[in-house]
Amino acid sequence: MGDYTADGETETGTPRPLLIGDPARDLQVSQFRPSGFAETIAGRRFSAHNQSAQAFSVALTTTYTGLVLSCPIGSGVNLILTGAGLALSVAPAAIASAHLIGTWSPSVDTVHTTPVTPRCNILGAAAPVGKVDLAATIVTPFYLEPLMSGFTAAALPSSPMVGRDINGRWIITPGGAIAIGVLTAVTGFGWLEWIEVPA
Repeated sequence: MGDYTADGETETGTPRPLLIGDPARDLQVSQFRPSGFAETIAGRRFSAHNQSAQAFSVALTTTYTGLVLSCPIGSGVNLILTGAGLALSVAPAAIASAHLIGTWSPSVDTVHTTPVTPRCNILGAAAPVGKVDLAATIVTPFYLEPLMSGFTAAALPSSPMVGRDINGRWIITPGGAIAIGVLTAVTGFGWLEWIEVPA
């Protein structure tokens, strides 16, 4: 293939190819494809959702329950978080706010206690490298950003959260994890979505 000229053609006049989904050549122009289609059709977008109501542990405990996504040490990939959500199924006993919490260690992996099956967003396609658990031991977690504000005790929120576009603001590198954390104990359904790219 010849060298490219300033107008994007080769020296022989052949149009320059556009590589859909290639991180180094991001130009994608279409009025017919929805946002995120390229990553999904390339089999790089994954998600996880607990299949029955789950207790979410309180604050920044290391013995975590809820929904946690981790990137194993030595995995060779980064997990780019694109979405998160929490739907309560029981009114909380006390005022509760929901947050994304994170953890990272270069030497201590997340200890998987209750794995859940994540799915490629092309149903039936290959499983991801990232691991998802309903319960796990995590290393010194910290708050990243709020997902849902607190609300009156013993009541469900008037504006329930269904899902939030994280839009790649957080990247989980090998040894890291992101989970849904709550200020006080709640029960419900969590959702996490991510894209996997080489580290």
